[in-house]
Amino acid sequence: MLFGKKKSNLNTDTALDTKIKELDNERLETAFTIRERAKKVIICNGAIDLYPEGADKEAAKREAERAKNLLLCSIGHYDDLRRQYLEAFAENGERNTTVHWTRECKTSHEWVEMAYEEFWKNN
Repeated sequence: MLFGKKKSNLNTDTALDTKIKELDNERLETAFTIRERAKKVIICNGAIDLYPEGADKEAAKREAERAKNLLLCSIGHYDDLRRQYLEAFAENGERNTTVHWTRECKTSHEWVEMAYEEFWKNN
């Protein structure tokens, strides 16, 4: 049909839409990881006090330090993804499916605080 109805591209992702969505998905997955790892750190640090001085207490301290290191790695990864996400929003380019998305997103510190609060509310 030569004079048919023009197809709308409003529901089609542009390259920038795809980039923003991929960054957002990875950012949210990492935020979930931060919350889980923060809870693990809380548990490990609490368990240290349960052991008397000796090998078990030292093993608990090493486990707590390992859990804390994993949390810090996740925080660094999240902060980088958040930066990339906000930079993608600032790019000048055509967007169709992410036009009404917000630029507001929690910091890694807010995710850790949420995990801490959630842990103590549930226990």
